Amino acid sequence: MFTTTFPSSIVAALPPPEDIPISIIHSILVKGDLMNFELGEDGIEASKLYPDFKFTTIDQLLDIFLINPLKPARTAFE
Repeated sequence: MFTTTFPSSIVAALPPPEDIPISIIHSILVKGDLMNFELGEDGIEASKLYPDFKFTTIDQLLDIFLINPLKPARTAFE
């Protein structure tokens, strides 16, 4: 069932249902199934659906993480 998204030799070595997470990970990370799509003529971008929501751009995230990173939380181990 899931052998089409991951090399069959690896999936075949795992018994069901252990082959399912491997297939999903391969589908997302290797094949890019969640990112590799194009909007058609009927497709609507998220910013058009929610115009009142303030979206964070990639440039803004890079500023946060690279230029002005958050300080890590600290805890004491006793």
